[in-house]
Amino acid sequence: MYDKQDALYVKYPLMINGITDRQGDVVTGVTDVKKIFTNSDEILFDEEHERIPIDGITIQESYISKYDEIISGTLVPSGSWIVILRIDNPEIQTKILPLELGGTGEYKGLSLWNDIKKSCSMGLVGQIRYNDLPDADCALPKFISFVLKPANGVGLHVMDYEVYISKSDYMTKEMDANNKLAKIAELLGFKKQEIFVAKSEIPEEEPEDKKEEVKESEAHVSKAEDVKQEPPAEEPSKEPSISDLIARIDAQDERINKIEEAIKQAGEEKEPEAEISKSEEKEESEEKEEPKIVKSSKIVGSVEEKATNPNYFELTNRDPITGCKIRK
Repeated sequence: MYDKQDALYVKYPLMINGITDRQGDVVTGVTDVKKIFTNSDEILFDEEHERIPIDGITIQESYISKYDEIISGTLVPSGSWIVILRIDNPEIQTKILPLELGGTGEYKGLSLWNDIKKSCSMGLVGQIRYNDLPDADCALPKFISFVLKPANGVGLHVMDYEVYISKSDYMTKEMDANNKLAKIAELLGFKKQEIFVAKSEIPEEEPEDKKEEVKESEAHVSKAEDVKQEPPAEEPSKEPSISDLIARIDAQDERINKIEEAIKQAGEEKEPEAEISKSEEKEESEEKEEPKIVKSSKIVGSVEEKATNPNYFELTNRDPITGCKIRK
Protein backbone atom coordinates (compact mmCIF):
# COMPACT_ATOMS: atom_id res chain seq x y z
CA MET A 1 0.00 0.00 0.00
CA TYR A 2 1.47 3.32 -1.09
CA ASP A 3 1.54 6.41 1.10
CA LYS A 4 0.19 9.47 -0.67
CA GLN A 5 2.74 11.69 1.05
CA ASP A 6 5.57 9.71 -0.52
CA ALA A 7 4.09 9.99 -3.96
CA LEU A 8 5.08 12.41 -6.70
CA TYR A 9 2.46 14.33 -8.61
CA VAL A 10 2.90 15.22 -12.27
CA LYS A 11 0.84 17.79 -14.12
CA TYR A 12 0.79 17.58 -17.90
CA PRO A 13 -1.33 18.56 -20.96
CA LEU A 14 -2.17 15.33 -22.78
CA MET A 15 -3.93 17.16 -25.60
CA ILE A 16 -3.43 20.87 -26.34
CA ASN A 17 -6.35 22.57 -28.02
CA GLY A 18 -5.52 24.16 -31.37
CA ILE A 19 -1.72 23.83 -31.20
CA THR A 20 0.10 21.83 -33.87
CA ASP A 21 2.64 19.41 -32.40
CA ARG A 22 6.02 18.33 -33.75
CA GLN A 23 4.38 15.67 -35.89
CA GLY A 24 2.19 18.22 -37.65
CA ASP A 25 -0.88 16.99 -35.81
CA VAL A 26 -3.53 19.13 -34.18
CA VAL A 27 -6.89 18.82 -32.48
CA THR A 28 -8.82 22.04 -33.01
CA GLY A 29 -11.77 22.95 -30.86
CA VAL A 30 -12.87 21.93 -27.40
CA THR A 31 -15.62 19.76 -28.92
CA ASP A 32 -13.12 17.41 -30.54
CA VAL A 33 -10.98 17.40 -27.41
CA LYS A 34 -14.00 16.37 -25.37
CA LYS A 35 -14.91 13.62 -27.81
CA ILE A 36 -11.53 11.98 -27.26
CA PHE A 37 -11.54 12.77 -23.54
CA THR A 38 -14.88 11.02 -22.99
CA ASN A 39 -13.51 7.86 -24.67
CA SER A 40 -10.79 7.46 -22.03
CA ASP A 41 -12.70 5.35 -19.49
CA GLU A 42 -10.20 2.50 -19.39
CA ILE A 43 -6.69 3.85 -19.69
CA LEU A 44 -3.36 2.26 -18.71
CA PHE A 45 0.24 3.45 -18.31
CA ASP A 46 3.45 2.33 -19.96
CA GLU A 47 6.90 3.51 -21.02
CA GLU A 48 7.81 4.65 -24.53
CA HIS A 49 4.65 3.13 -26.01
CA GLU A 50 5.73 -0.43 -25.25
CA ARG A 51 2.13 -1.21 -24.29
CA ILE A 52 3.30 -3.12 -21.24
CA PRO A 53 1.17 -1.84 -18.35
CA ILE A 54 3.03 -0.60 -15.26
CA ASP A 55 1.67 -0.33 -11.73
CA GLY A 56 1.86 2.46 -9.18
CA ILE A 57 0.40 5.15 -11.52
CA THR A 58 -3.08 6.59 -11.03
CA ILE A 59 -4.96 9.57 -12.40
CA GLN A 60 -5.45 12.11 -9.63
CA GLU A 61 -7.16 14.70 -11.80
CA SER A 62 -8.31 14.76 -15.40
CA TYR A 63 -10.19 17.72 -16.88
CA ILE A 64 -10.76 20.03 -19.82
CA SER A 65 -9.29 23.40 -18.89
CA LYS A 66 -11.61 26.37 -18.72
CA TYR A 67 -8.78 28.88 -18.61
CA ASP A 68 -5.33 29.25 -20.11
CA GLU A 69 -2.70 27.67 -17.88
CA ILE A 70 1.08 27.76 -17.72
CA ILE A 71 2.66 24.33 -17.36
CA SER A 72 6.46 24.03 -17.19
CA GLY A 73 6.82 27.45 -18.74
CA THR A 74 4.43 26.68 -21.64
CA LEU A 75 1.14 28.51 -22.13
CA VAL A 76 -1.58 25.90 -22.56
CA PRO A 77 -4.80 27.37 -23.98
CA SER A 78 -8.22 26.69 -22.55
CA GLY A 79 -10.08 23.70 -23.90
CA SER A 80 -7.06 21.43 -23.47
CA TRP A 81 -7.05 18.03 -21.82
CA ILE A 82 -4.90 18.17 -18.68
CA VAL A 83 -4.06 15.42 -16.23
CA ILE A 84 -2.40 15.26 -12.83
CA LEU A 85 -0.94 11.83 -12.15
CA ARG A 86 -0.07 10.38 -8.80
CA ILE A 87 3.16 8.39 -9.15
CA ASP A 88 3.92 5.83 -6.47
CA ASN A 89 6.12 3.64 -8.68
CA PRO A 90 9.73 4.18 -7.41
CA GLU A 91 11.30 3.40 -10.78
CA ILE A 92 9.17 5.95 -12.59
CA GLN A 93 9.81 8.46 -9.81
CA THR A 94 13.55 8.13 -10.42
CA LYS A 95 13.14 8.58 -14.17
CA ILE A 96 11.08 11.76 -13.87
CA LEU A 97 13.10 13.48 -11.12
CA PRO A 98 15.96 15.75 -12.28
CA LEU A 99 19.59 14.93 -11.54
CA GLU A 100 19.86 17.49 -8.74
CA LEU A 101 17.10 15.68 -6.88
CA GLY A 102 18.64 12.24 -7.22
CA GLY A 103 16.81 11.15 -10.38
CA THR A 104 17.87 10.50 -13.96
CA GLY A 105 15.45 12.96 -15.58
CA GLU A 106 15.24 10.83 -18.71
CA TYR A 107 11.49 11.14 -19.16
CA LYS A 108 10.59 14.61 -20.42
CA GLY A 109 6.89 14.26 -21.01
CA LEU A 110 3.79 12.15 -21.57
CA SER A 111 2.26 10.80 -24.75
CA LEU A 112 -1.18 9.41 -25.51
CA TRP A 113 -1.70 6.13 -27.35
CA ASN A 114 -5.05 5.81 -29.16
CA ASP A 115 -6.73 2.88 -30.84
CA ILE A 116 -9.15 3.55 -33.69
CA LYS A 117 -12.74 2.40 -33.81
CA LYS A 118 -13.27 -0.34 -36.36
CA SER A 119 -16.04 1.67 -37.98
CA CYS A 120 -13.50 4.42 -38.72
CA SER A 121 -10.50 2.28 -39.69
CA MET A 122 -11.33 1.79 -43.37
CA GLY A 123 -8.50 3.14 -45.53
CA LEU A 124 -6.27 3.92 -42.53
CA VAL A 125 -3.02 1.98 -42.23
CA GLY A 126 -0.12 2.27 -39.79
CA GLN A 127 0.56 5.29 -37.62
CA ILE A 128 -1.82 8.11 -38.40
CA ARG A 129 -2.69 11.47 -36.92
CA TYR A 130 -5.76 12.97 -35.30
CA ASN A 131 -6.42 15.10 -38.34
CA ASP A 132 -6.50 11.94 -40.49
CA LEU A 133 -9.63 10.73 -38.70
CA PRO A 134 -13.08 11.30 -40.21
CA ASP A 135 -14.25 12.27 -36.73
CA ALA A 136 -12.48 12.89 -33.42
CA ASP A 137 -14.83 10.40 -31.75
CA CYS A 138 -12.99 7.65 -33.65
CA ALA A 139 -10.00 7.94 -31.27
CA LEU A 140 -9.92 5.59 -28.26
CA PRO A 141 -7.22 6.53 -25.71
CA LYS A 142 -5.66 3.34 -24.26
CA PHE A 143 -2.23 4.23 -22.84
CA ILE A 144 -0.51 7.21 -21.30
CA SER A 145 3.20 6.72 -21.93
CA PHE A 146 6.23 8.24 -20.23
CA VAL A 147 8.45 9.31 -23.12
CA LEU A 148 11.85 10.85 -23.80
CA LYS A 149 10.61 13.27 -26.47
CA PRO A 150 6.97 14.36 -26.19
CA ALA A 151 5.30 15.52 -29.40
CA ASN A 152 3.92 18.72 -27.88
CA GLY A 153 7.30 19.71 -26.42
CA VAL A 154 5.95 20.49 -22.95
CA GLY A 155 8.02 19.41 -19.95
CA LEU A 156 6.77 17.52 -16.90
CA HIS A 157 5.67 19.62 -13.96
CA VAL A 158 6.70 17.42 -10.99
CA MET A 159 5.47 18.14 -7.44
CA ASP A 160 5.70 16.41 -4.12
CA TYR A 161 2.67 15.99 -1.87
CA GLU A 162 3.05 19.29 0.02
CA VAL A 163 3.58 21.31 -3.11
CA TYR A 164 0.68 19.59 -4.83
CA ILE A 165 -1.67 20.29 -1.90
CA SER A 166 -0.65 23.95 -1.63
CA LYS A 167 -0.59 24.25 -5.39
CA SER A 168 -4.05 22.80 -5.68
CA ASP A 169 -5.34 25.15 -3.01
CA TYR A 170 -3.66 28.10 -4.69
CA MET A 171 -4.93 27.05 -8.12
CA THR A 172 -8.46 26.66 -6.79
CA LYS A 173 -8.40 30.19 -5.40
CA GLU A 174 -6.84 31.47 -8.62
CA MET A 175 -9.46 29.74 -10.76
CA ASP A 176 -12.23 31.12 -8.55
CA ALA A 177 -10.76 34.59 -8.95
CA ASN A 178 -10.45 34.12 -12.69
CA ASN A 179 -14.01 32.88 -12.80
CA LYS A 180 -15.22 36.02 -11.02
CA LEU A 181 -13.12 38.22 -13.27
CA ALA A 182 -14.50 36.41 -16.31
CA LYS A 183 -18.04 37.04 -15.12
CA ILE A 184 -17.28 40.70 -14.49
CA ALA A 185 -15.67 41.01 -17.91
CA GLU A 186 -18.67 39.33 -19.46
CA LEU A 187 -21.05 41.68 -17.70
CA LEU A 188 -19.08 44.79 -18.54
CA GLY A 189 -18.19 43.67 -22.03
CA PHE A 190 -20.35 41.47 -24.17
CA LYS A 191 -23.58 41.96 -22.18
CA LYS A 192 -22.99 45.58 -21.27
CA GLN A 193 -25.69 46.82 -23.61
CA GLU A 194 -28.19 44.23 -22.39
CA ILE A 195 -27.57 45.22 -18.78
CA PHE A 196 -28.00 48.88 -19.63
CA VAL A 197 -31.33 48.20 -21.32
CA ALA A 198 -32.61 46.09 -18.43
CA LYS A 199 -31.11 48.30 -15.73
CA SER A 200 -34.49 49.20 -14.25
CA GLU A 201 -35.30 45.51 -13.86
CA ILE A 202 -32.31 44.78 -11.58
CA PRO A 203 -33.70 44.27 -8.07
CA GLU A 204 -30.39 44.80 -6.30
CA GLU A 205 -29.86 48.14 -4.62
CA GLU A 206 -27.22 50.27 -6.25
CA PRO A 207 -24.37 51.78 -4.21
CA GLU A 208 -24.52 55.40 -3.04
CA ASP A 209 -22.02 56.69 -5.58
CA LYS A 210 -24.08 55.11 -8.35
CA LYS A 211 -27.22 56.71 -6.96
CA GLU A 212 -25.53 60.13 -7.01
CA GLU A 213 -24.51 59.55 -10.62
CA VAL A 214 -28.09 58.61 -11.46
CA LYS A 215 -29.41 61.73 -9.72
CA GLU A 216 -26.97 63.90 -11.62
CA SER A 217 -27.97 62.27 -14.87
CA GLU A 218 -31.67 62.73 -14.02
CA ALA A 219 -31.03 66.40 -13.26
CA HIS A 220 -29.21 66.72 -16.53
CA VAL A 221 -32.09 65.11 -18.35
CA SER A 222 -34.64 67.38 -16.70
CA LYS A 223 -32.63 70.42 -17.77
CA ALA A 224 -32.51 69.09 -21.26
CA GLU A 225 -36.28 68.62 -21.19
CA ASP A 226 -36.73 72.23 -20.01
CA VAL A 227 -34.73 73.40 -22.96
CA LYS A 228 -36.82 71.30 -25.28
CA GLN A 229 -39.99 73.10 -24.07
CA GLU A 230 -38.81 76.30 -25.77
CA PRO A 231 -36.92 75.05 -28.78
CA PRO A 232 -35.05 77.62 -30.87
CA ALA A 233 -36.52 78.63 -34.19
CA GLU A 234 -35.64 76.11 -36.79
CA GLU A 235 -33.49 77.37 -39.59
CA PRO A 236 -35.06 77.01 -43.02
CA SER A 237 -33.79 74.16 -45.00
CA LYS A 238 -31.12 75.16 -47.47
CA GLU A 239 -32.39 72.72 -50.05
CA PRO A 240 -35.83 73.72 -51.54
CA SER A 241 -38.58 71.18 -51.62
CA ILE A 242 -40.21 69.91 -54.79
CA SER A 243 -43.30 72.03 -54.18
CA ASP A 244 -41.11 75.13 -53.81
CA LEU A 245 -39.39 74.40 -57.10
CA ILE A 246 -42.72 73.93 -58.88
CA ALA A 247 -44.00 77.22 -57.47
CA ARG A 248 -40.84 78.99 -58.62
CA ILE A 249 -41.19 77.56 -62.13
CA ASP A 250 -44.84 78.63 -62.34
CA ALA A 251 -43.97 82.16 -61.22
CA GLN A 252 -41.15 82.34 -63.74
CA ASP A 253 -43.44 81.19 -66.55
CA GLU A 254 -45.99 83.82 -65.58
CA ARG A 255 -43.34 86.58 -65.67
CA ILE A 256 -42.16 85.42 -69.09
CA ASN A 257 -45.72 85.45 -70.42
CA LYS A 258 -46.24 89.01 -69.16
CA ILE A 259 -42.99 90.20 -70.72
CA GLU A 260 -43.85 88.61 -74.07
CA GLU A 261 -47.30 90.19 -73.96
CA ALA A 262 -45.83 93.65 -73.22
CA ILE A 263 -43.33 93.27 -76.06
CA LYS A 264 -46.09 92.28 -78.44
CA GLN A 265 -48.22 95.27 -77.49
CA ALA A 266 -45.30 97.68 -77.78
CA GLY A 267 -44.44 96.27 -81.21
CA GLU A 268 -47.99 96.75 -82.47
CA GLU A 269 -48.06 100.41 -81.31
CA LYS A 270 -44.73 101.39 -82.88
CA GLU A 271 -45.11 99.42 -86.11
CA PRO A 272 -46.44 102.35 -88.31
CA GLU A 273 -43.67 104.66 -87.16
CA ALA A 274 -41.21 102.00 -87.98
CA GLU A 275 -42.67 101.63 -91.47
CA ILE A 276 -42.58 105.40 -92.04
CA SER A 277 -39.04 105.63 -90.89
CA LYS A 278 -38.12 102.75 -93.11
CA SER A 279 -39.77 104.41 -96.15
CA GLU A 280 -38.07 107.71 -95.42
CA GLU A 281 -34.78 106.00 -95.02
CA LYS A 282 -35.41 104.18 -98.30
CA GLU A 283 -36.12 107.44 -100.11
CA GLU A 284 -33.08 109.13 -98.65
CA SER A 285 -30.98 106.14 -99.54
CA GLU A 286 -32.38 106.12 -103.07
CA GLU A 287 -31.58 109.85 -103.49
CA LYS A 288 -28.10 109.29 -102.25
CA GLU A 289 -27.67 106.18 -104.30
CA GLU A 290 -28.88 107.77 -107.64
CA PRO A 291 -25.47 109.14 -108.59
CA LYS A 292 -24.01 105.85 -107.84
CA ILE A 293 -26.27 104.38 -110.40
CA VAL A 294 -24.58 106.58 -112.96
CA LYS A 295 -21.29 105.20 -111.78
CA SER A 296 -22.29 101.76 -112.50
CA SER A 297 -20.18 99.65 -114.71
CA LYS A 298 -22.37 100.25 -117.68
CA ILE A 299 -22.80 104.00 -117.27
CA VAL A 300 -19.27 104.87 -116.34
CA GLY A 301 -18.12 104.54 -119.98
CA SER A 302 -20.77 106.90 -121.33
CA VAL A 303 -19.96 109.46 -118.72
CA GLU A 304 -16.33 109.34 -119.61
CA GLU A 305 -17.18 109.63 -123.32
CA LYS A 306 -19.26 112.74 -122.64
CA ALA A 307 -16.48 114.17 -120.63
CA THR A 308 -14.13 113.83 -123.58
CA ASN A 309 -16.42 116.03 -125.80
CA PRO A 310 -17.57 118.97 -123.58
CA ASN A 311 -20.08 121.55 -125.08
CA TYR A 312 -20.47 125.27 -124.52
CA PHE A 313 -22.83 125.18 -121.62
CA GLU A 314 -20.65 122.70 -119.74
CA LEU A 315 -17.50 124.64 -120.38
CA THR A 316 -19.09 127.96 -119.31
CA ASN A 317 -21.16 126.43 -116.52
CA ARG A 318 -24.41 127.81 -117.90
CA ASP A 319 -27.92 126.52 -117.97
CA PRO A 320 -28.64 125.18 -121.44
CA ILE A 321 -32.27 126.41 -121.31
CA THR A 322 -31.90 129.94 -119.85
CA GLY A 323 -28.30 130.50 -120.75
CA CYS A 324 -27.71 131.92 -117.30
CA LYS A 325 -24.59 131.07 -115.38
CA ILE A 326 -25.14 128.54 -112.68
CA ARG A 327 -24.04 129.66 -109.27
CA LYS A 328 -22.64 127.22 -106.87
